[in-house]
Amino acid sequence: GGVTINVASPEVIRSWSHGEVKNPETINYRSFKPEKGGLFCERI
Repeated sequence: GGVTINVASPEVIRSWSHGEVKNPETINYRSFKPEKGGLFCERI
């Protein structure tokens, strides 16, 4: 089986985030590492 990646809508992403998400690409889909300023950025 393959891996399925679900893309959340901006509204859903905003509802998850307690900080400001400056980068809509929260995870680099090539490396699966958090992007700076993204939803999973450690600085938030």
